[in-house]
Amino acid sequence: MFQDQVSSQDVQQKPLFLASLNSKTPRLNLFWDSNPMKIIIDEDPISTEKPKKNLFDQMPGPSWGFVFQPEYVNNWEQMRSAYLQNQNGNPVVTPVDPNFRSSLNSLNHNVGFSMALQSRFAIDLKTSFDFGLSYGFRNDRQNYFECFNAGTGESKLHYQPLAGWNSTPQTFQNSYHYVSLPVGMTHALTGNVKSTGFRLHWNLVPQFLVAGKSMTFDFDRDGFVSGAISKNEVYRRTGLTAGLGLGYAVKMNARTLLETGIQWNGNWSTLFNEYYPVDKRFGAIGARIGLVFK
Repeated sequence: MFQDQVSSQDVQQKPLFLASLNSKTPRLNLFWDSNPMKIIIDEDPISTEKPKKNLFDQMPGPSWGFVFQPEYVNNWEQMRSAYLQNQNGNPVVTPVDPNFRSSLNSLNHNVGFSMALQSRFAIDLKTSFDFGLSYGFRNDRQNYFECFNAGTGESKLHYQPLAGWNSTPQTFQNSYHYVSLPVGMTHALTGNVKSTGFRLHWNLVPQFLVAGKSMTFDFDRDGFVSGAISKNEVYRRTGLTAGLGLGYAVKMNARTLLETGIQWNGNWSTLFNEYYPVDKRFGAIGARIGLVFK
């Protein structure tokens, strides 16, 4: 602090004097005292305290990820007690032929996979909302008999050997291609959504059956038919699955996470519509391998 005596001429030049002070120095405080005029410059101490970040500043921004899941697929089928069938253009409730059960796929397991592009939006420091686009592949085997009538030369694909026909057991490989829109959440059990630690994933997956090939029994023709799924009307084109997974994320660098773990997915809706006597669903458990980018 210092004091300086000024004359009356200096007082008249006070605006010029004040203007000459460094106005960009916020820690200078100016005071005018009584006669004789005095200028008092009081210098505040420089603050070294950093402003505190609020929760919004600490929250991570949106992330983008790629997830690949090799899966062990379980095929589950169950006969309905009755089903709808078109007869003369009218839907009729029809009991299921008990012999048809032999044509069902015995419970079998196949290797499938799914992969997804994801976007994640932080809800808080530990939880994110996930949305993505996914492709999935499933397959299974259809058992049937190739029957040949030596007397008439007629051939038929049937779910059981026909009396008087030469019948040979055969297998047809069905395949299913899905496009899905997984919607879910990721919760960090340890750390936060952008750090190393354990993760819990759960989701609902609206899915669309877009392509594939299959063999199904046509009751109007009394025989199996095969071909593109897009031309087979007994399949539902839309469905819903649910998923639950546990993983561990490793922070590779400031912008990238590597996620590994296990994931289970199961169908809530049946693959066939009400005009087919079978409820068919897939379940799958597999490895979860993902890269997440900030």
